[in-house]
Amino acid sequence: MFGIDEAPQPPAEEARCLRKRSPVASSFGWLTVFQTVRCNVDSSTVTLWNEHCLFSQDPAHQQVLKHSGIIIPKAHRETVFDLSPEEVANTFELLAEARAYLDRACQPDGFTIGWSCFPVGGQTIMHAHLHVIPRFADEPYAGRGLRWWLKQSSNLRPS
Repeated sequence: MFGIDEAPQPPAEEARCLRKRSPVASSFGWLTVFQTVRCNVDSSTVTLWNEHCLFSQDPAHQQVLKHSGIIIPKAHRETVFDLSPEEVANTFELLAEARAYLDRACQPDGFTIGWSCFPVGGQTIMHAHLHVIPRFADEPYAGRGLRWWLKQSSNLRPS
């Protein structure tokens, strides 16, 4: 992982392609407008990164889920099933770093970690992304994870 001060500056011809000029984006591999729009990631929201992926915490998506973020691959991959072995390894390395970062930043009582794949699975952005959501004991839905919502009788499939 690069520190902000260690990140190389983008060459002029590539800098003009950046949605926002950021040392984080430059060291990540020059996020172009196409890439950031496809992934819905503004380079200024990138907190951590490695060779194949980044951890983004967008304030626009934290009204309720404070400190949450997503880990996304650098290359376009539609779902987690499309990730290469190296991308999977880098995703889980970054997940460990994100946990350590969030433990220091906000001392959560737990985490909800999850992928949504394909529209029926709840995926609305067709670029793989792993949700990293710190959870707190004083939340109204504390103790209810991803499966709680799906196990309700109102979700029973018709016979």
